[in-house]
Parts: sequence; structure tokens; C-alpha cells
Amino acid sequence: MLLDIWNPRGAAGAIPASTRAVAANKHRARRFRFTDDVTTAIAHLMRDFPNALLDHYQFALPPYETTYIEYDLDVFLRALGQGSTHDLPQYFGKVKDKTVGYLIHDSQLNVLVQGDDGGQPFVTTLCYTMQDHHAPRGYVPLELNEDAQLVFMLGSTFNNGRASLTPERADDLCRRYRVWMDAQVRKTIKPGRLISMLQGAVGEFRNLLALLLWINQPAVHTIIDKPAVRGWFNKKPVAYAAHHVVTMRKEMSARSIARAFAPRRSPRRHEVEAFWRNYDKTPGCEHQWPLFPDEHGHFRCQRCPQWRTRIKQHERGDAAIGFVTKEYTT
Repeated sequence: MLLDIWNPRGAAGAIPASTRAVAANKHRARRFRFTDDVTTAIAHLMRDFPNALLDHYQFALPPYETTYIEYDLDVFLRALGQGSTHDLPQYFGKVKDKTVGYLIHDSQLNVLVQGDDGGQPFVTTLCYTMQDHHAPRGYVPLELNEDAQLVFMLGSTFNNGRASLTPERADDLCRRYRVWMDAQVRKTIKPGRLISMLQGAVGEFRNLLALLLWINQPAVHTIIDKPAVRGWFNKKPVAYAAHHVVTMRKEMSARSIARAFAPRRSPRRHEVEAFWRNYDKTPGCEHQWPLFPDEHGHFRCQRCPQWRTRIKQHERGDAAIGFVTKEYTT
């Protein structure tokens, strides 16, 4: 993975703030690599059902405090319908971005990129914050108005004819996520170079949110553990750390994937019989229940943490779409 072959001292144009952040957290990160078929499926989901992201971005959270995610950007953009990365401006020079990694620690996100020449990866000058907006060390905020920030973060998804972003969600998205730039670079970069760099990063935050939503939806993927191995990069030995590979469930079709991310429709109004609801379930315990509940109406097992309460008969569902009458046969 890029974290294993990244050299903070050998990368051309290394950015001090970004280098410090990645170097400090690379060894503690839980690592995930997305296969090309999963990357393609995620891009198709963003293309055909953009509101799967726009309606659920608040649930796009990393599974660990320090998480690293890697995928093939070229595969993603081709599946999204934006052609190849060769058609887009990139971060540095004539080498086009190919493999991209996101390192998330606490609320800060740094981006690693490897070009299509297979050379040394580098850390970009930009970083993002999620939820918590204390200024990352060595960065200054990238001042963008709301529309510019939405276009920058969401790319083509923001302008997708099938997408609908309410004013409330647009405002929340701009407050929830922030874009920052290395302070040293911001002082010296020329306007034309800044514009080119920002164009190369348009939509990459959208990609991250989509990948995180996928990781948080176990119904659509399988995770395979890969052990640590030793290999070679540029004729030098490299220790590749253990990581997780996110693969597609074999039985998943495009329709079933869309259904997994679509908001569930409320059922018709129906009666629900009374039942017991259990909490803090403890498998293997031969429960010993008291004769009477506690002051809160809870029955607590005297041998384990499990407890239960009685849910009374009630009705649920949307009466506007009809009623369901149940008949019970014993």
C-alpha cells in the first residue's frame, strides 16, 4: 500500500505539515484497500443514485480512530462517467494521479497520491477536517464560498440532475467539513498553480464519503484480512503491513446494492402485539430472572448484564398509505 512505500524524506516537494501528520499516524492506522470491482460499484452508485450519499453523508464515519483507505482513482472516474484521470488536471506536473489513499486520524484527513508512472507517492498540500474544526497544525483554512465549497467537495455529484441537496443539508455539509491548505505553500503558491491544484482535487472528498458509507454497510461487502509480507519497490526491500481488502459480496447485484443504500419506506399502519425486548444480550448464560421488575420496570438477570422490558401493544407505520389487518392462527 502507499503508506508502506511512502518516503517522507525522499518525496519531491514534500510538504512539512502534511508529512508530519502522515508520519505520526501511519503505523497506527487500520488499513483498507478497495478492489476494482467494489470501486466500480461505488462509482456507479454515486452516478445513478447520488442521494444515497447526499441523504446519508452524516453516517460516513471511519471504523477506527486512525483509518487508512486506498483505491484506484482511475477506475473510479471511468465508472463514474468522467473518463480517465488523464483527462483531468492533477496535483503535480505531467504525471497523472492513479492510486489515492486517505489517512484519517481523529478528525483530520490527509491524502496520499501515486501517479500512473508507479513512482514515489506524495502527500498533497490539502487536508480536510470532519466534524471537529480546530485548525490542524501548520494549515490555514481554504476560503471558499458555499457554492464553491460544495462543487469542490462533491464534484459532479453536486450538479447531477438526479441529485437533490436541500438548503439545510448544503449548509450543514459546509459547516461539518472544512478544507485546509499547508500554510507555507499558501504563502508562496502562484494563483494559476493554485487553481490547477484545486481542479485536480475536485470531488475527492465525495469519493472518501462514498468509500466510508460502503465500509459501514456490511450487507454489501466482504472483508478479507491480508497478513504482513515483505516485497520490493524501486529495487529496494519494503515491509508491507497487514491490511484488510474490501471485496464485493458475490450475490450482490446493482439493484440490491441500490436497495441497501436507499432510504427504507415506512410500512403501512399495522398493529404490533406486546413483546419482550432484551438488552445487553449475553450468550451462554442460563438466566436467573427476578420475580418482580425494578423501579424502572426492567427485569435484570442475576447472573449476567442482560436485562429485558415489556413493550406494550401499539401501532406503527404510515396510515396515509393504508392499513394492515392481522389475523393470528394458533
